[in-house]
Amino acid sequence: MTRPSFQFYPGDWLKDTKLRRCSHAARGAWIDVLCVLHDSEEYGVARFPMAELANAAGAPIKLLKELADKGVLKGCDKGECAPLIYTPRSGRKAGPAVTLVPPTVGPIWYSSRMVKDEYVRTVRGEGSRFGEGSGGASKPSPKGGIGEGQSDGSSSSTSSSIGKVVESDRAHARAGAVDNSDPPEANGIPPTPAGQVFRAALDVGLEGATPNDSRLHALLGQGAGVAEIVAVVNEAADKGKSWPWALTVVERRRGDAARIDLAPAPPPDPNAWTATRSGIEAKGAELGLGRWDQDAFDHGQGETFAAYTERVRRAANQ
Repeated sequence: MTRPSFQFYPGDWLKDTKLRRCSHAARGAWIDVLCVLHDSEEYGVARFPMAELANAAGAPIKLLKELADKGVLKGCDKGECAPLIYTPRSGRKAGPAVTLVPPTVGPIWYSSRMVKDEYVRTVRGEGSRFGEGSGGASKPSPKGGIGEGQSDGSSSSTSSSIGKVVESDRAHARAGAVDNSDPPEANGIPPTPAGQVFRAALDVGLEGATPNDSRLHALLGQGAGVAEIVAVVNEAADKGKSWPWALTVVERRRGDAARIDLAPAPPPDPNAWTATRSGIEAKGAELGLGRWDQDAFDHGQGETFAAYTERVRRAANQ
């Protein structure tokens, strides 16, 4: 039986920077899309083209494209879509990462929050307890998982309704489950370096990005900075390139820089002293010829600088 309602978190709605970057019309369309995804046979997921999803939601397709461009609506119409990775947390402790949506060939469109909530609802607390103290078996959450334990019924007063909404958000925060694809402002937890790069890739619509990419972690482990990688991610998006292209460029540029650092320095030019007056005079002083006496030359009693230079050159070549 289809559930008559789904959880709505006002705090996340107001703090999600990706959603707040969308137009007012697109945010309104997102509510209609969520209603369609809620009624989907695969909860939170629509495995049909965006045009059909827009028709089902009664919204212009340009608004859905805006939501997808900003990383609110996840998925793709064609090609392989990036996976959805979820890391359950309890306080500061992170559980094992779970792939909720594997790399999939489109069309597929989904709400990462709905998919995550459905997973936590299914395992009943595994996302917040990690089975501690029971040999790995999951424990039911005393406060209910995300989307559980809150009444769906109507309240008798405005204050009662507000209290239930606040308690719902508090229960959501206590569960501590974090969707790695959500912006850090939405969950209050600083992202890992890989997560920061992944979010940047999502923001610019770079297909194929994943925070668990072994090449990405290798680059970070070798000392590549987040800003360095994100700059190439943005470059890839501007040029219409892919996520693998961006990683290849970072690897190549770091390799080039390493080769330059390891290359032996060119030997000093033994004749560099001949390029400047100060160098010639220093050489003359080194050879015991002294420096050019310009004062004597100015009074018509000394040699020209050219003659002095020639004298120093002959002495140096002996």
